[in-house]
Amino acid sequence: MHGGYSFVKVPNMDNNLSEQPFLSITSGSCSFLEVVDFIVASYSSMPGDNFKVSVGTDSEEINGEVKFVSAIVLWRVGHGARAWRTITWGKGKEYKSGGFHPKRIYQEVILTGTLTVELRSRLKQILGEDISNNIEVHADVGESGRTSVIMREIIGMLLGYGFPLENIKWKPESIAASVVADRYI
Repeated sequence: MHGGYSFVKVPNMDNNLSEQPFLSITSGSCSFLEVVDFIVASYSSMPGDNFKVSVGTDSEEINGEVKFVSAIVLWRVGHGARAWRTITWGKGKEYKSGGFHPKRIYQEVILTGTLTVELRSRLKQILGEDISNNIEVHADVGESGRTSVIMREIIGMLLGYGFPLENIKWKPESIAASVVADRYI
């Protein structure tokens, strides 16, 4: 039990994130399509407002397994934000124990990239090109610290998913990964 919600433990990374339950402090448990519907309703009901959508993932080893939390954040600039998160688990031995391991960061980026591609596709079908091209992907890496040595590869991976460089954010701007997802580890 964490933050008032119990979590379903997903045994491996083979599951499609968009098919898993998402949790939100304000709306409780919902499906990926319900998250999309909420984003669409927000844009539709307040078309003149400035919205930002971002997706990010963070992870941590817990009792020999790695917990990956992926977050979708809808920020109505100047008026607050809503966030939804989903959790997947990886076997700790695949990511080694303790310390810094790039494979775990790469997996975070894969989860973020695939979830964002699905979200972008759904939003493009409903809202059109404008919103789908403005979704930010947030990577839990920075220009200083342990992750600086793989930052170029991470940016390259996200560019490979088709995200423009201006939509790729890293620390300290990677709020969806380094703040929201991190909060639920």
